[in-house]
Amino acid sequence: MVGYVTTSQIKLILVVEDEAVPDIQKNVDEEIKALLGKIIDLYVTDLMNPFKAIGTPIVSKRFEEGLQRYVAAFNQTDGII
Repeated sequence: MVGYVTTSQIKLILVVEDEAVPDIQKNVDEEIKALLGKIIDLYVTDLMNPFKAIGTPIVSKRFEEGLQRYVAAFNQTDGII
């Protein structure tokens, strides 16, 4: 499990399988950071919607599809996106 807190106090938790091979783990850690960065970008894009009320749940189809695409790419390539 990986936890990430942004500078604006947004908290993300990512559950991943733990790799046993140290050489691969270093690469996966970097890819997890990249994945979290892309998820934050999706979140910020959703927040910038002028028609969205602040503090409401995310109901954006673009956010959901982007999230699914990034996670699927991460899973299909053994952590390399």
